[in-house]
Amino acid sequence: VDLTAPESGFTLLNRASVGWSRSPLTVRADVRGHRGRKKQWHYWCVMTPSIAVAFTLASLDYVAVCGVHLMDLDARTVHQTGSLGPFGLGLSSPLPVHAAGPSDVSFSLGAHAMRFHTEAAAPHPHEHGATATTNLRGATATTTHITCDCLLDGLPFSARLHVFTPPPSEHPSLNVVVPWSDHHFQYTSKQVGLPVEGEVQWGQRQFSFRMDDAWARAALDFGRGVWPYVSRWNWACCFSAGARVCFNIGGQWTDGTPSTENAVWVAGQLHKCHEAAVWKYDPTNFLLPWRVQSAARCLWGHPASRTFGDAEAASLVPRAPCASVDLLFTPRVERVDATNLGVLCFETHQCFGTFDGAYADGDGAVHVVRGLIGWAEDHYARW
Repeated sequence: VDLTAPESGFTLLNRASVGWSRSPLTVRADVRGHRGRKKQWHYWCVMTPSIAVAFTLASLDYVAVCGVHLMDLDARTVHQTGSLGPFGLGLSSPLPVHAAGPSDVSFSLGAHAMRFHTEAAAPHPHEHGATATTNLRGATATTTHITCDCLLDGLPFSARLHVFTPPPSEHPSLNVVVPWSDHHFQYTSKQVGLPVEGEVQWGQRQFSFRMDDAWARAALDFGRGVWPYVSRWNWACCFSAGARVCFNIGGQWTDGTPSTENAVWVAGQLHKCHEAAVWKYDPTNFLLPWRVQSAARCLWGHPASRTFGDAEAASLVPRAPCASVDLLFTPRVERVDATNLGVLCFETHQCFGTFDGAYADGDGAVHVVRGLIGWAEDHYARW
């Protein structure tokens, strides 16, 4: 389904696209017009209990953004660098309209070079368990090669990482269209708990990610849309060893719409949380514990229960009991990123640490979780 209505010249929201899906191939996000307002986002984060490395490539329509962030959870230190390319300078064009499948996104400007290259998954030369490797490489599995070279705190930084995305039948993703209005809307694909391998070299330090390490996982945040000038959001993402349990929880971003970006993955199955999440944290000290929990109850028959990309594409489907969450996040390190260029202004507080708590699945059964790793953030922007 098209995110934008063809009869509008792909400029206005296609209301038939509003809903959610477990497959990233469902929505074609071709957005035209809206000069200066379109946003296109690629964010990868690769994490273990001791290290997190994140890469951002984005187009804000009038500026390209490249960001590299390294968080050492053991030393509790943050190292980051970035580059802005006026009017898209340095960023490859056009950017892909799908959140899955073959694509190539790159940025090269000054000392910063980054590339996300996605292709159909090929047989892997290192079999870290034949069964798991075979399952990961089904007909629609893909491999994303993340390469990056830059200077980070004056030292050479180099990343060569390979993220494996199983087919949706084995590990679904959360794909949501957020309809603020016909003129302002967003399609996002959250792909969480993906296996990763490769190396990151920073000066004399080397960080290795292995396929046979159950804690080495990656997450993708892919976005396309036309955003309001002022935006706020919360985002939490976390996973257990082997990604048996994963969470993606949002806040503020979808207020006033029928959509949420909330879901729980359990043993390869995605349980959608249709109710909004309540976030509690201290904005004067983000290193204090955070609480993220579902609202008091689920609503039945809400438009957010619409699914697209199947036989019921344009109809409301009966609402099953939805999943709910109650999580306590304990930060270990805080990444602060703030820029004020007048018309362009943003401030991010992103913390990395551990999650404990409980969730109820779609059948209402309650499960306790402890020691999941991930991040939670508070973001404000005028752009």
